[in-house]
Amino acid sequence: MFVPVFHGAISTLLGIVMLVFSEFDFVIKYFFVVMSTLVVLAVFNGLCLLPVLLTIIGPEPELVPLDGSCRLPAPPPLSEQYKKKAAFGIENGLRHRKGADVEMSAKKVRSEDNNDSPKKL
Repeated sequence: MFVPVFHGAISTLLGIVMLVFSEFDFVIKYFFVVMSTLVVLAVFNGLCLLPVLLTIIGPEPELVPLDGSCRLPAPPPLSEQYKKKAAFGIENGLRHRKGADVEMSAKKVRSEDNNDSPKKL
């Protein structure tokens, strides 16, 4: 999240830098200085101050390990994840997953089990 905010701040500052070359002092004083100060304060607030404050006084994390430890396990390296996908292919990798890895599953309804269909007499 750091990079998009930083790019937005840099592009805004580049956009208002042309005001420095204005012939009118009030444009430099009121527009350039105020806008650049606001951008710098907003970047400091969004990237430094708020994350630290929310870490200190914010809510508890939503993900809690099942074993009761205070840290989540590290994910496997990307090279291992790509090996698994390459071995099965994307479709086969999704079809041959273990039941514990799948968040939701749906039962397949057979047409003869469906009682809502009209019956012929």
